[in-house]
Amino acid sequence: HVYTPLEFAPRRIVWVNRGFVPDALKSPQSRPGAEADGQAGIAGMKGQPPLQAWCDVINTNLIGTINAIQVALPHLGEGASIIATGSTAALMDAHQKDNPGADPGGMSYMVAKRLLSQYVHDLATELAVRGIRANVVHPTNCNTPMLHSEPMYQSFRPDLADPTREDAEVVFPVIQGMPIPYVEPEDISEAVVFLASDAARYI
Repeated sequence: HVYTPLEFAPRRIVWVNRGFVPDALKSPQSRPGAEADGQAGIAGMKGQPPLQAWCDVINTNLIGTINAIQVALPHLGEGASIIATGSTAALMDAHQKDNPGADPGGMSYMVAKRLLSQYVHDLATELAVRGIRANVVHPTNCNTPMLHSEPMYQSFRPDLADPTREDAEVVFPVIQGMPIPYVEPEDISEAVVFLASDAARYI
């Protein structure tokens, strides 16, 4: 899906959400020969059956996001900015698996975000000489319907048969150092808009 470009000062930002994005960037600002000033990707996780969850999460969070960026590249000129949404999960130690195979969707989310981060970091060095920036924002838990869902509650509380929001919120803070269960979507979007702006032209 391609959302309506966000008008930000003189900038044009194309927001792309999940999937393979075969026809991404069909907005007026991104026709062949046109230029976009920025591109930002967001995506979710989970799925059934479990091994399909692995595939879905990799396809959505890694392949879909990379496809969106790749499609955008020909339309980005000097001063443009690419912002990918990573996750603090990408920074976590995945070597210790208490119950391997129990949550392939959750594990593939971590893998996808880690590989996406490496992709953007390496891409940034290729784009820097062209005056184009690329960054990854790594949010912690965010107050969205994806977080507040039964599959996510189960991921955080596998010790309970039917965990509630209250059960999960007790352990939400373990994913990051701040003593809070989650941040708000605005906390993330403001960082993305900043990175897309001229104020972040050297970041």
